[in-house]
Amino acid sequence: MGVARVTPQDEAAAAAVLADAFYDDPFVSWMLPSDARRRERFGRICAGLLRVTRGRNHALRTADDGACALWLAPGEKALTYPEIARMAPAARGFGRRLPRTLAVLDLMDRKHPREPHWYLFLVGSDPARRGKGHGRAVIQPVLDECDRDDIPAYLESSNPANVPYYARYGFEVTGELRRAGSPPLIPMWREPRGG
Repeated sequence: MGVARVTPQDEAAAAAVLADAFYDDPFVSWMLPSDARRRERFGRICAGLLRVTRGRNHALRTADDGACALWLAPGEKALTYPEIARMAPAARGFGRRLPRTLAVLDLMDRKHPREPHWYLFLVGSDPARRGKGHGRAVIQPVLDECDRDDIPAYLESSNPANVPYYARYGFEVTGELRRAGSPPLIPMWREPRGG
């Protein structure tokens, strides 16, 4: 299965894959409760994330747009303050839930590990293609790099049902994050696997 970096020309398709993947996600549903508008709003948010982190992210997609992963390299913050400001138009999609969403993002930032690591910020696959290796295709190359370079990896699972999936890659639960009535976010850490 072919995998490539997300280019500016691919960002809209990659964002659409993520919006479809997260449509039924408990955390995204909490942030964006309108079923009718969630896909479009979350797609705009994902497109904004890909755009504002362009040049410093390691976003991967399968050639057939079956999956997309937004990785950030060791030392990179999820979002810098200037990037947050550039995300303002997309953030309007949160409506009245924006303060609660920002409270959770603040908690995620404060609890984020300080040790150098690769951060799997977002990953999703087309629901119609799940179970066919698309997710693995955009996760495994960076984990191979982690193992080769002896660097850990980190993620927050927004869906507790996905914890066993990430555990197969060696991620282990390190706690739970909740704020402002949110569903749980499950932080997971992966130590590099020596060869």
